[in-house]
Amino acid sequence: EGATAANEVQQTEAVPALQKLASELEAGQLSPEQVVEALVARQLESSGARMLAPAQRAELERLLRSRLADDPTLLALVRDLARGR
Repeated sequence: EGATAANEVQQTEAVPALQKLASELEAGQLSPEQVVEALVARQLESSGARMLAPAQRAELERLLRSRLADDPTLLALVRDLARGR
């Protein structure tokens, strides 16, 4: 129950942070690459990721970067931003 409450708090706090990243990306203050870096860093600093062994954290980082690089929605967003939409 305590872990569930902590997870809900993290999710609630994540929404404004993600909205801020999206706004900064849209305003041209951050590049898509900087947003990906911020997303990966945020996940690696989460309480669950901090409990992982170094090798597991490295694998998580690799997996996150791979998924973000191949995400069709993110790729479409980057293309739209590059076209000035």
